[in-house]
Amino acid sequence: MSREKSVGPRLRLAARTSLLALTAALAAQAQAQDAEAPTVLKKIVVSSDSKGPRAAAEGRARDNDTVAAENAESVLKDSAPLSRTPRSVAVVTRKELDERAVNDMIDAVNYSAGVQTGQYGFDPRFDQISIRGYATVTTGDFRDGLRQPYMNYGTFRSDVFGLDRIEVVKGPVSVLYGGSSVAGIVNRVSKMADGLEHGEVEAQWGSYGRTQLALDYGDVSKSNDAFSWRVVGVARRGDTSYQIADDRLMLAPSFQWAPDDATSLTVYAIGQKDETDTNVQGFEYGGEILRYSDPEFDYQKVSQLQTGYKFEHEFDNGVKFSQHLRYSVMDLDSRYLEVSSTDETTGIMSRYPVGVSDHMNVYQADNRVSGGLDTGPLEHKLTAGVDATWINSSFGLGYGEVDSAYDLDLNNPTTGVSGSTPELTSLTGSDQRQIGVYAQDQISWGGWNAVLGLRNDWIKQTTWDDATGAKTGEGSDSALSYQTGLLYRFDNGLAPYVSYATSFVPQSYRDEGGQLLTPVTGEQFEAGVKFRPDGASYAVNVAYYHMIQTDLPAYVGFNDTVGYYYRALGEVTTDGVEVEAKTSFSNGLELIAGYNYNAAEITESANSAEVGNRPSTTPLHSASLWANYTIPEGGFLDGLSGGVGLRYAGVSFKDTTNTTENSERLYLDAALNLDIGKQFKRADGLKASFSVKNVFDKRDEVCTDGYCYYGQGRTVLGSLKYSW
Repeated sequence: MSREKSVGPRLRLAARTSLLALTAALAAQAQAQDAEAPTVLKKIVVSSDSKGPRAAAEGRARDNDTVAAENAESVLKDSAPLSRTPRSVAVVTRKELDERAVNDMIDAVNYSAGVQTGQYGFDPRFDQISIRGYATVTTGDFRDGLRQPYMNYGTFRSDVFGLDRIEVVKGPVSVLYGGSSVAGIVNRVSKMADGLEHGEVEAQWGSYGRTQLALDYGDVSKSNDAFSWRVVGVARRGDTSYQIADDRLMLAPSFQWAPDDATSLTVYAIGQKDETDTNVQGFEYGGEILRYSDPEFDYQKVSQLQTGYKFEHEFDNGVKFSQHLRYSVMDLDSRYLEVSSTDETTGIMSRYPVGVSDHMNVYQADNRVSGGLDTGPLEHKLTAGVDATWINSSFGLGYGEVDSAYDLDLNNPTTGVSGSTPELTSLTGSDQRQIGVYAQDQISWGGWNAVLGLRNDWIKQTTWDDATGAKTGEGSDSALSYQTGLLYRFDNGLAPYVSYATSFVPQSYRDEGGQLLTPVTGEQFEAGVKFRPDGASYAVNVAYYHMIQTDLPAYVGFNDTVGYYYRALGEVTTDGVEVEAKTSFSNGLELIAGYNYNAAEITESANSAEVGNRPSTTPLHSASLWANYTIPEGGFLDGLSGGVGLRYAGVSFKDTTNTTENSERLYLDAALNLDIGKQFKRADGLKASFSVKNVFDKRDEVCTDGYCYYGQGRTVLGSLKYSW
């Protein structure tokens, strides 16, 4: 048996053995304690730790007022203390987002350990985020606990102003969330009505003609405090580096009815319109970075709507029923210029137009019941649920002819090409349906905390030619996912833990013959230690992980029958070490530090020459450090704070042949914040901020499999914010 084939079984055996040993120790300790006391038949008691929706919202608000969050909602589908959770989780709180003057999703998570952004250079069409070396752009994108799905090309986007916090759960979470990346998920937690008052308006301006207005306003009904509402909105106009458009309109109203501590219903909608560019790939010529496409011709316009409700009711016996339903629709239209050839003598680059459309309807529902149960010295929190996702999409692609009107003269480069969008000739319809049944048990006794979870999914997919209605592909599959974890927390806050979990991702990609690719599967063993004493304002997490991902799709090419087609890369095995620390000192200094050692290796491939190599654009080392200092109260500069940060990504390979390398990258960021109200009482609630991303304007080229993009240039932003 080959080494790569035997890794998975050995990993599962090691994880199960470790868990059984620790569970046996727990049981033996419990038995010894019971032996010292008289035998008593203890009644089974159903318990609850709910404090009501408003109290929970107040708790989240307090937790958001620090950089070192104590709790996360995503890891167990309920608020849980990080210090007692047997896996790595990074939380980016609202306080951190504001202090770093975060502007988008990429900026939001790029100081989290093990998280890499801009792995393929600057491409604002997508939120390019990788966790532990694996891309989660389309397989780890979640909002409020439901996946933001991907089928063909377009993705749902999230504006960071509309978010309350961001939670990065590392490692497989398929037991609770179904199809998702082996590396984990990035769950965007929305600002919604929560029974509290909210008031904030912000004006922002910056590089490349950027202007933005944002509003967050919510209140509680004066006649009946069971009703509350909230409206969050963003209007932005401007560009980014390389003349790439960055326009957005976003409106997110929500309404909550919470008549008592046991019941709440939140109805919401998130509407958004974006415009950016489609082909942002660049190249250097004559000391200048040029784009293959034309900024004036190129566009990508996306309209999206997400609407749904979240309902919770806790019965008298402590059992809670939760339901989250959401309908999402996305419409994308784009066009760009593609290079046909370049005449080296004349310097004329010939181009032709390409048109793309993508439409997606998504129906999602997650229903679950949870409750507490005591069995002897063991306390259980049981969760069981059924969720379903139905995605229906249509994708169109069309090519125009090479025309001299689209030529680019490299010796005298200009922009301003105009022309019509080509007719869409390749039309593909897709349908994907997934139903999952899951169960989870959280067990605690003294310092011990264990998690056991099991899930099964059934997936059915169909593709067809939208023009003729002829079926082009069909497949069905099922997937079993499970997770185990065990942690012991000492009184001093030290908490060693182990965990094991599996994942799967159903594929909508097709091979050269039109057949749907098999689901991507993964597994991870993690062992680590956390340190956070009770009441401490700091947290440290150190983890070792061993991760395997099988049948990852890789783009191969295009043909007239299938369109874009892919192949399974094979198997990638990763061993890594991750360190993350967040702390707030009493003197006003805050630190956020992260380091990741990621030894990824291709352990199985259709191309034998790739075996033993590293995947492309996956650095061995990455690190980040952010330091923020706030002037003590009462001083001359009371209300002033400033921060600086460094982001580092080591050398990576440009493709899986490992023959050429992307150079290491180091970026410097800075932010300055002033609470004007602390200097002028009449301006109470008014704050100003100034930030610079990529201070030294480094635009490193990053290539993967023949595609090269450049890093985002220096971005300067200023804002005025008034809160009440």
